[in-house]
Amino acid sequence: MTESDFIKAIQLLFPKGNPLREFADFVSKGNSIEKLTSLLFVKDRLESEYKLAAFAQLYSPNNNHTRYLEGISSALSECNNRIVQLTDKVLQDEMQKKALDNIREIMNRSGF
Repeated sequence: MTESDFIKAIQLLFPKGNPLREFADFVSKGNSIEKLTSLLFVKDRLESEYKLAAFAQLYSPNNNHTRYLEGISSALSECNNRIVQLTDKVLQDEMQKKALDNIREIMNRSGF
């Protein structure tokens, strides 16, 4: 699932005005660190939604929340995958920045 597929899945799962949908919209536009921060928030909200739906399913067996739970579970799984990918990207970006800073410092000391 691509990032845009993940965003579309969140948009289909949650209505306009829902904080998760708003963050999904934001995630599609932000830089890596903003996306990572937002995805961590989305993950927490999805976990809360899942727990609430599971509780409702348990204590209200007449209402079937199975599809909703499956949708949230799928979104959580994809969110976790995106968090891992973005964490790797942020770390790589930071290592590259640090390496460039070190090279610049060496060049400045050498008179370049």
